[in-house]
Amino acid sequence: MRAVCIIGVVLLLGVGGCAGWSYFFASSDQTLLAVGWQGNQYAIEIADTPELWGRGLSGRDDLCAACSMLFVFPRAERHDFWMKGMRFPLDIIWVSGGKVVYIERRIDPTSAETFRPDVAADQVIEVNAGAADRLREGDRIDYYSE
Repeated sequence: MRAVCIIGVVLLLGVGGCAGWSYFFASSDQTLLAVGWQGNQYAIEIADTPELWGRGLSGRDDLCAACSMLFVFPRAERHDFWMKGMRFPLDIIWVSGGKVVYIERRIDPTSAETFRPDVAADQVIEVNAGAADRLREGDRIDYYSE
């Protein structure tokens, strides 16, 4: 009986935890969180489906100075990014376990290059060019609910 109770509690906690996690990382065009480093905070739009990953920020004329896009992947892998359809320069930050693992800075919107770091990441953050100038590999990324 004790084993059944323990399994029940574990399942309830797991389902509740997943529900909370999916609330924050739900597919939508809404800004759900803020991300920050070194005293700066950026409102985040979530991209967590293949459709949203492919579209990203392309086709937009700009991104507000305090805004970003957070790409959330189901597992840490080497994720490719490109500038197809972009109209403004970006910094792209690859993150694994809440820490920066790679940064591409000030990428020209006309670049045809595919950016693929040699390290795995479970998240990628896109911000306006220059926003990551002082950010370094190993720096911690903080997430805030609004």
